[in-house]
Amino acid sequence: MKFTQSLLVKYCLVLLFLFYSAVTLAQNNKIDYLDILILDGKVIDGSGNPWIKQDVGVVDDKIVFVGNADSFRSKAKLTINAEALYVTPGFIDMHSHADLNDPQGKKMLPQIFQGVTSVIVGVDGFGKNDVLEQYKIAEGEVKGSVIPVSI
Repeated sequence: MKFTQSLLVKYCLVLLFLFYSAVTLAQNNKIDYLDILILDGKVIDGSGNPWIKQDVGVVDDKIVFVGNADSFRSKAKLTINAEALYVTPGFIDMHSHADLNDPQGKKMLPQIFQGVTSVIVGVDGFGKNDVLEQYKIAEGEVKGSVIPVSI
């Protein structure tokens, strides 16, 4: 239990570091044209602090700024009014029962709709010790059944 909590804290810290690194880099380089502009969302950054109303800019599937869009004077292909919505980093499901053997299960639609971007599968004793072998099976390099582990 202690190991799982420690691992979860480490993952959250890494995610938070990457989120703030992207934000800092983007704030130093103003963007003229955005793919997506999310306006007035309740931004939760994963640090444990309360949400803050901010705008989020996205270019090439990457967050390029979080802050006040007016100060960036940017145009966007798609603008989303998120006034009553929360904007969060992707969630990590540390105990998934996703069925990746089923073609519909591989789409991971329920997880995606809940904001989950990473899952750990093979829990409850169904995981395999040889992760490299499991990836080879998943990529079709060798035959066998696969229970991939994704971090």
